[in-house]
This record gives sequence, C-alpha cells and structure tokens, in this order.
Amino acid sequence: MIKVAVAIFSTYWGRSFKSKQIQELVIVFEKKHIEYTCFSLDFSLKYVFTTKISNIRVSSFPLLIYKFYEKFKLRFIYDAYWNYLLSEYLYFWIFKRAIIKDDAEIIICKNRPSQLLNYIKKKSNKKIILEVDQLHPLYTQNIVSSELDRLKLSTRSIYTDNFAVNNYIKSFDLADCIVVYSEYQKNNLISNGIEKPVFINELGTDLAEFEKSNFNPENEIAFVCFANHSILKGSHLLIDSWVNGKIKSKLFIVGSQEVDFKELKNRYLCLPESIVFIESFTIRDLKLLSEKFNLVGMLNSLSEGYSRVVNEYLALGLPVILSKVNFRPNIDGICGYIIDSFDEDGIISAVYKLICKEKYIEFQKNIKSRVFRSYSDFANTYLQIIESLC
Repeated sequence: MIKVAVAIFSTYWGRSFKSKQIQELVIVFEKKHIEYTCFSLDFSLKYVFTTKISNIRVSSFPLLIYKFYEKFKLRFIYDAYWNYLLSEYLYFWIFKRAIIKDDAEIIICKNRPSQLLNYIKKKSNKKIILEVDQLHPLYTQNIVSSELDRLKLSTRSIYTDNFAVNNYIKSFDLADCIVVYSEYQKNNLISNGIEKPVFINELGTDLAEFEKSNFNPENEIAFVCFANHSILKGSHLLIDSWVNGKIKSKLFIVGSQEVDFKELKNRYLCLPESIVFIESFTIRDLKLLSEKFNLVGMLNSLSEGYSRVVNEYLALGLPVILSKVNFRPNIDGICGYIIDSFDEDGIISAVYKLICKEKYIEFQKNIKSRVFRSYSDFANTYLQIIESLC
C-alpha cells in the first residue's frame, strides 16, 4: 500500500486555498485507503480531521513569527520578503527529521525551501512531486525587475532576489515530476529548459454553494481586481489604463497590498474617484459587492501559473478580463477577454466593450452554462499523478 506525505509551506491558515487543498487531498486519500501524513502550519486542520490527528503534524511557530513581523512591520533586514524566507527556513528545520522518518514513499512539496527537497533526496529514496504556482523563476525575475526599474521603485521583491530565485531553480533538479496549473505555465517552464515530467492540475473552487449573479439593469457595471497586489500582479497597469483611458466606471482594487505596490500607490497624487482601494476584503465581500454592481472580474498578472481568484469570478457568474498569463480555454470572446498586460490600448478597449450591457449579458449566459472544477476534482487529479509514479 502506497503512503503519501504532504509538506506544502503556506503563510495562510483557516479557509485558505492551501488548507482547503490539503483537506480535499486527505478526503480522497481516505476514500482510496491511501496512507498519508500532512506536515502543516495550519492548526485548524486538527479540528477538521479530529479522528486522524496522528496523521496531521502541525507547528504554527514559523507562521506566528511571520505574522508577528508582518503585524508590527519589523524587519531583520530592509526587504520585507525576508520574513517569508525566514518562515520557510523554520518550516524546514522543524519538520525535516519527521519527514525523513515518516515511511511515505511520495512527498508533495513546493519549490521553497529547496533545503527541504535537498535534505529529502540526500537522506531518503522518497519521490518528490513539486507543485509550482508561478512561471519559470528566471522569466519572472526578468519581467518584475524590468518593471521595478522602469518605475524607479526602491523596494525589492522576492521574485527578483537572487537567493530566493536560486532556491526556486534548485528544486527543479531535485523533483521527480512537476505539477502546474495551466498549459501556459507548462509551456513556459519547458521553453525555459525544464526537462522533468510536467503534469497539469487545474485549480478548483469551493463556491458551488454560491448562486451565480444575474445582470441587474438598476446596477451600474463596475470592475474589480481582487489580489494580493504587487508589481507582479500588474494592478498598477490597470490603474494607468483607467487614468489614461478616462474610464468613468468604477475600478475596485481590493485585497492586501505588498510593499512595492504601496510605494507606487503613494506616488499617485490625484486619482479619479472611480478608482477605489479596499485592503480588508474576502470572497464573501466579493459576493456582496456583486449584488450592488454588475461586476467584471479583472486580473492582470505578469507571471502567474493560474490564479484561484479567476475561478471564483467565474463561479460567481462574473465576466472576466485576464492577462494572457491567466489564460483559460474557452474564455476569450466567450466569457470575457484575454489581454496583454502591457497593452494599455487593449485593456481600455476590453473595458469599454464590457461596459456594453448586451455583451455583459451574453458573457454571463455563457458562464452559467459552464461546469467548474471543484477542489475534489483537483485532489482526484493529484491521485492520478501519484499513481503514475508508483
């Protein structure tokens, strides 16, 4: 009987994607009678699986350190992202021996900390499934560095830091196979020299309980970009398009903001009233906002394999405008528009097309006929990948 270990680092807990992903993996493992161990920072998993506490190894210490330094804005050195790297390294030190002693034959990891992957390969014969949530790190480093230089921002990014990027790259050599979220991401990795087997496992959503929005003629059409905003997410390019295109429809920039985005945001002297920032925002708030406006979901990410928020937009029945990085089949001209992140005219054109209520209603009808992947679909695909390694 095969045994699987899940060792995925994440700074989020509770109803976050990574916690939900682990929960669904455990459910599938239980149904298929696959033995497992999870090494997590999320204590809430203990309460979800009270009958399997011995299978869930939890230490919240790295996460508490990360949250403490984030809350009080403390830094070991100037760059904020080093708090994240420190938390990754603590995760490695806390769990490394337990992971090696565990009798799992296959372990699911993320790219960092690569020290963990290196330790696993040196001390065991375990096979590593590497889950990658970005495009190739050198591609990402180049595109984010170019934007930081163009904008003359002093803040550095985890995506441009040589230590973080080199750690990311090392993990590719240590993996037995790689799991990505989209065909675009797979092609990007292969074109940048990755030779390991690459499997696609499209993300799911847990919004099946939410009824899809209907067009309300009494509400205006507005646009929302829900993300952890940074230069990587390309939200600043949406703001530029709104200003230069003199777009009067509302643009809600919602969600947390990274240091580089805040530095740039502070330079804006007089933004139009149509641009609204809301930092404290959840998926429930997105649902409530969709009841007040006929929303269009936007994401202009410069380098991202596949963002979960796009699934959430579509599951709520919202037409979308997405950068080509977040490409999905059967989206462009059917459920929304695919744009180039740096094509300001293209962004403005897509926005004006969707301000037209006839086009909005057409796209919304197309969305309602779609069947979306669930988290359980995501977990079952993982099971197929695991079985292919046996």
